[in-house]
Amino acid sequence: MGTRPNEFDYINRTYGLSMGRGSRVEYTGDKKAGPRQGVITSASGAHVNIRFDDDPKRSVGPFHPTWELRQLIGATQP
Repeated sequence: MGTRPNEFDYINRTYGLSMGRGSRVEYTGDKKAGPRQGVITSASGAHVNIRFDDDPKRSVGPFHPTWELRQLIGATQP
């Protein structure tokens, strides 16, 4: 029985990205609220799970890695 690649391997290979747990990102898909920054906590299938910095509940939600999302290279968590 072969080893199943992790979700980040799939995402990075499929979409030409280099995301992983702890990557900083900016989501711009909510035009009403404006851009939001957060951190990737995990991946599930073809989605990354993000915890936004401005969320007082610190909840996590799934987002497609190429839809209104950009990785903030070299950024640190506030």
